Amino acid sequence: MEVRPDIYHTISEDAVTDTREKASKFIAFAYAVQTELQVEQKLEMLWKLHPKATHICYAYRLGSDQNRFRMVDDGEPSNTAGKPIYGQILSHDVTDVVVFVVRYYGGTKLGASGLIAAYKDAASEVLTLAGREEKREMMRTIFTIDYAEMGQVLNALKWVEFEIGDKSFGETATVEALCGVAEFDSKFLRFRSFLLGLPDEMINDDTEIPYCKITSQSILRP
Repeated sequence: MEVRPDIYHTISEDAVTDTREKASKFIAFAYAVQTELQVEQKLEMLWKLHPKATHICYAYRLGSDQNRFRMVDDGEPSNTAGKPIYGQILSHDVTDVVVFVVRYYGGTKLGASGLIAAYKDAASEVLTLAGREEKREMMRTIFTIDYAEMGQVLNALKWVEFEIGDKSFGETATVEALCGVAEFDSKFLRFRSFLLGLPDEMINDDTEIPYCKITSQSILRP
């Protein structure tokens, strides 16, 4: 099965669940986020909503490459809260997500194993409720095109299966083209090959089309 680096999974919707363990109350929240700032804003909001909570422990994973993450125990014994929460994020294979578990202490100590189980179960339940959906990063490319070659360029974009977006018309024409990030290099090679009438092996990074230039590129995330 092909692994595509521009395909990733995140939660389908924000969710909240409420569980109890030996009189302690665990309220779990799953939120879709893309930045650390959004995590901090959610945490601040939860403390305002739950000012008397004993702990607000959490973990997050961000980015389609899934390499930005953090686990926070918030005063619970080390690795008894943030780590089991993060373990459930890994188990559900989602990114761009933060899971908070708000705990109200009920007067009975749970011990390390009890805390790990409680935070794990709370995180698992809220992530299951939140669901999971596939997302795809898109490469957005703006081409500036001479009017005389406009039809030819549009035909080439369609032939290599770029998605054609917005167009604008001034002294020169500009066209927005989109495709999956992982597909761009191969599609752009075939695009130049088509327009220049050259075999793919004769196209390299320095090969230019004089009447069709890339003026900007950016990655779009849903």
